[in-house]
Amino acid sequence: MITINLLPPEHRKKERTPLVLFLPILGGVACVLSAAALAIYVHFAWLAETVSHREQLEQTLASKQPLLRYETSLLAEEAEFKKRADTISSIASGRILLTRIVDEFADVVADGDTLGDDGYLIRLSSLTISPPKAAARRGKDAGPKSGGEVSINGWALADRDPLHEFNLFHERLQMSRTFVENYNEITDPDGRIDHFADEKIPSKGWTIKQTLSMKDPADSMKARESNQLAEKSGK
Repeated sequence: MITINLLPPEHRKKERTPLVLFLPILGGVACVLSAAALAIYVHFAWLAETVSHREQLEQTLASKQPLLRYETSLLAEEAEFKKRADTISSIASGRILLTRIVDEFADVVADGDTLGDDGYLIRLSSLTISPPKAAARRGKDAGPKSGGEVSINGWALADRDPLHEFNLFHERLQMSRTFVENYNEITDPDGRIDHFADEKIPSKGWTIKQTLSMKDPADSMKARESNQLAEKSGK
């Protein structure tokens, strides 16, 4: 039988949503709400963890700041000390050190024991280094600018001919590199033969009493650099 409802729409009884259609809709809404709740939970849980981790990092950074500032100051001091060390090294390498000059002079004296027939036996009683005179410092002297003087006293020892021993030493000294680089001139030899009463050998010696005029340090450095360049170019 066919039933026809002739009532106006506003007076008709509303039809219920079929249960078969309502349950899937309800399930879908529940899934959406659950997913939204899970997303909100995960978001805020992650946010809380991130905020906590950030706070820990900020605290760690704050605790490291004093050490970082101290390390920065140490690095600055290290750079300053290195700069000073480089400056000192540069100055030292550009100076003619008296200790080196004395060592080189002593080598010339000691070499005589190793030269055989051309050797000599020198014994020095004193070696005195004097600074340049005031006039020489101001450049008032007519000769080469002086860097001071080295005075030596001693003997050239030999049983037969001590004067010959002295001449060998005197010649070798003037031909040495240290003399060319560091000295302007040496006074003329003036000595005598001394006989020793201690019964030691050699029994006599030619007295040495001479003064070597040193070059100005700047001139000495130029001479040394010139010799070094000549040696490099010759290799």
